[in-house]
Parts: sequence; structure tokens; C-alpha cells
Amino acid sequence: MSSANATSELPPTTHPDSTETMIPPVQEEEPGNKREETFFLNVRLGWKAEYRFYGMFREDMTLYRTTDGGETWAEIAGSDHPGSTLPGGVKSGIAFSSEKRGWITTNAPWQGKIGLYSSGDGGSTWQEQPMVVPAKFAEAQLYVYPPLFVTANEGVLVTMPESNSSLIYVTDDGGQTWTPVVDQNEGSLSGIAWTLSDDGIYSVVKETTTWTLDTSGVGPRRWLRLTAADPMIDQQLGEKP
Repeated sequence: MSSANATSELPPTTHPDSTETMIPPVQEEEPGNKREETFFLNVRLGWKAEYRFYGMFREDMTLYRTTDGGETWAEIAGSDHPGSTLPGGVKSGIAFSSEKRGWITTNAPWQGKIGLYSSGDGGSTWQEQPMVVPAKFAEAQLYVYPPLFVTANEGVLVTMPESNSSLIYVTDDGGQTWTPVVDQNEGSLSGIAWTLSDDGIYSVVKETTTWTLDTSGVGPRRWLRLTAADPMIDQQLGEKP
């Protein structure tokens, strides 16, 4: 995998009127694809991630924060910053459960690893989240989707193993610990109920609200909230209210 500051080396040249060797300007590797996403916790507080994909599962990112509903954005983290703690891999999304607590999910050809990273300072610094992976998936590649928090403490994390199996995680302590649930297409734990349809649609229910996640495609997917007030309206999780 290329490093965040990969460059292509060019031979030095000599100026015709001098014996001083001149080094050509550094040529930065250009990303092949750029994209961005936003996540709003409320009408004013939100985050924006800009992604730059270089291939070979290298995707750099820059993270911004707004406190005025997106009128202005302040950069708070970047892959090219010295000492950056942002994760590698190709990101599937960001989520925040509070003003300080945030999550990034990322994917690469890892075996038996859940690419989940957390922040406790509003997104400035990030740490890999320790996750217990059941022995059945010790050598499996596990695609992970952004977590859904139905309250500040209760949440669910969906993964998609390569095999015809299912693996989700449930937390009731704000994401400090996650309980794995294997091959249960329907069930409930810690006040959260879920179902997995044959066509890859996850539905999560908490009291009178339902969220859905489509895992049948490839690429980033976001949770949609089916509002109790109008069951015909879906709202994307993290969408500005």
C-alpha cells in the first residue's frame, strides 16, 4: 500500500549556467476518485468528510466540523497532517452519537478484522476500536457499515462476511463494548430488535421507530429512518434535519 505522501522520483538536473544540481519539483500522486459525505447530529452540529481514493485500498481523507448548520466548516483532521490518527483503508462512512463521540468504518483485505475507529474528542483524534471476532470469522474478510445509534448508548454495527453468514454487533454502553451476534437473521438484544431479509435489507426497530440498511449493493450505504409520524418518508441518518 502506498504511503500518504507517496511521490514519483525524478532524476536530478543541472542548470546550464551553474554546476549546482537542481532537484525537480516533487510530483504528488493524484487521486483517481474524490467524494464527500456529511453527518449532522442536529440542525447546527455536523461533520463533513472528503475522501481521495488512490487505488490499492488507499483512501486519504480530510474531516471538517460545523457548528452553524454548514454555513462554515473548520478542518479538524487530515490524513496528510503530521501524526494523523485517521484510519487507512477505504471508508464506508462516518457517524456521531454525541458532540464528542464519533465513528469511522473502513475496509481493506483484512482477515478477521472489523475496521471500526472511534473518537472521543469530536473527531480530532481517532483510535482503533477493539472488537471480538468470533472464531468462525477468524480468516474471513468482513465488510463493515457505519454504526447506527438509536440512542446515545444503544447501537448496532452491521458487517457482511464473504460467506452466506451474518455477523452484527450490539452495544448498550455508547460503543465502549460490542457484543457479537452470529447467524441470527432475526432477534433482539439490549432493547434493539433486528431482522435481515433474504435480499440483504437490515431493519432495526427501537420502540416506534424503524431504520433500514441495504447491504445488497457494493459501496457506501447509509441507514434510513422511517419516521413514525409519516411512514412514507425515509430520512437518511445523519442528514441535516
